[in-house]
Amino acid sequence: MMGHWLGSKSFVKPVLTLIAGFGLAGTALACPDKGDLKEGVTLIRTEPYLSAYFIMGSNGILTEDRSQIRNGDTVYSKLEYIHPLLRISHEDPDIPYFDVEYDRAGAGLDQLPKDKHWSTAGNLVSQEGLKQPLTVDFHYLGHGSETVGECVYEGWYIEEVVDIYRLSSSRSRKFYAPDLGLVLWRARYDSGGQPIPRMSISYDSIE
Repeated sequence: MMGHWLGSKSFVKPVLTLIAGFGLAGTALACPDKGDLKEGVTLIRTEPYLSAYFIMGSNGILTEDRSQIRNGDTVYSKLEYIHPLLRISHEDPDIPYFDVEYDRAGAGLDQLPKDKHWSTAGNLVSQEGLKQPLTVDFHYLGHGSETVGECVYEGWYIEEVVDIYRLSSSRSRKFYAPDLGLVLWRARYDSGGQPIPRMSISYDSIE
């Protein structure tokens, strides 16, 4: 069909340029960036279903409202972050509520690709106000890109190690896209270095 109405060579170049322009503009508009967090960005996993709606508050706190299918039921939870890599609270019907206090509160974390390592001490705070000391370490593993739906984001591969004094230690790997201001996937590992599927998240679309 296109060959019939683009028969004139003098007409082909400007029309193709116009088509390409619309295509690029459409791609740019379709892919959210960090500025869109003021209005809200949603990441969706298809199977098992999970929807995570992120919005940046005027106080600089990033809030995630999550709904997911868990054991056949829809479960709602709320998480807050002082930095996209640092969670400060977690409300979930299946786990005890907790807050996290950090000594450094994210200061210097955006320089991780340069510094290669970032750490902070802090406390895990229960709903009753009991505090348990912890340390958080981030190790920069390299730069790359990841695709979510039709959008491609540049970012950092990171290893996170959380040690909660006398309770537990956890190790995760994440991909953080600074231009979007969100973690696009994370994988939790057991003590033997094997991924734990039920504690790992990646997404199929973004809007």
